[in-house]
Amino acid sequence: MKSDFGLLVNNSSKASFQSLLGVKDDEVSVKISINDLREIENQPFMAYSNEALKELADDIKLNGLYSPLIVRKKSDYYEILSGRNRFRACKLNGDTAINCIVKNVDDDTANLILVNANLNQRQELKPSEKALAYDMQFVSMKNLGIVRGKGTAEVTMLGEMGGDSRGNVYKYLRLAKLIRPLLLKVDDNTLQIAAGVQLSYIDTESQEQLIKYIIQNKCKINEKKAILIRKAFENNGELTYSLLDEILHKNNEKNKDIKTQGSCNKQDISELIKTMKRVLPYEDNIDGKARFVKEIVSPLLPLLSNVCKGAKYKTKESDELVVFLDSEKETISEIDVTGDSIIGLLRDVLDVIS
Repeated sequence: MKSDFGLLVNNSSKASFQSLLGVKDDEVSVKISINDLREIENQPFMAYSNEALKELADDIKLNGLYSPLIVRKKSDYYEILSGRNRFRACKLNGDTAINCIVKNVDDDTANLILVNANLNQRQELKPSEKALAYDMQFVSMKNLGIVRGKGTAEVTMLGEMGGDSRGNVYKYLRLAKLIRPLLLKVDDNTLQIAAGVQLSYIDTESQEQLIKYIIQNKCKINEKKAILIRKAFENNGELTYSLLDEILHKNNEKNKDIKTQGSCNKQDISELIKTMKRVLPYEDNIDGKARFVKEIVSPLLPLLSNVCKGAKYKTKESDELVVFLDSEKETISEIDVTGDSIIGLLRDVLDVIS
């Protein structure tokens, strides 16, 4: 199914939608058995909550179905393109058949019916829903030859059809590049929308590290922090758990003071131990672990060396750690030093400093 690009750009959003989908105001609906209807499983939009669905069911029972479902015929069933929540409400009411308009459309046009119906009919949509909807809409329109790229005219048209500004559509298209768990964090405001846009430029593996850090530390990320994370990714080519901790954790200013001064007291050491315990169990990148250890512990090398000289505190692992910290090595994989041994050595330090 092809549509004229100029017609879509110049018409109103409603006219564009009707022109694109071939929807006619006088189109006749038919009764279809509720057992022959199927929902589309993987779609951008979330189903109504139980409470909202009950309200819709009560309204339909009282006033009737205000608008028929839009469906298309599949092999042995009808696929619901528009009206999933009405379908569920009618099912809740015990209805056996529902009024439907049957469309003979391909997959891409079916996607456009699904997206545009929800964008135009639902008043409150979450950022994740809009992001995935605009992305689906763009891909389908490109497949149909309606748009060629994400230029000003094309994105403006998407905004007109969905009731959003061009700038917001650009943001939602960027958000669609986030992995699903991160995208859902935009919905609950753990990530600001502007922060999500920045984070959409980092790769999937680094996004997975980030969501792990967010869940473990229950932290929120604003645009300023997201920019720092993006820059760290661009500079390092990856994001490790320890690198994220350096950017995001509130106690890192204290750790920076220790690095600068090269000395610390018992409270400082205790904070370093807390940092180690927070980061090392989740840092699964061996080079990231090495960089973290070097950066946070190396300023204490003179103190650690003195501790290791005492027979009471001297161990094979503590000797290896000090050798590593004093070397030019950038990987810890060549020596047998674990997070527990590092924390143990810092505890030894606590025993001897005043």
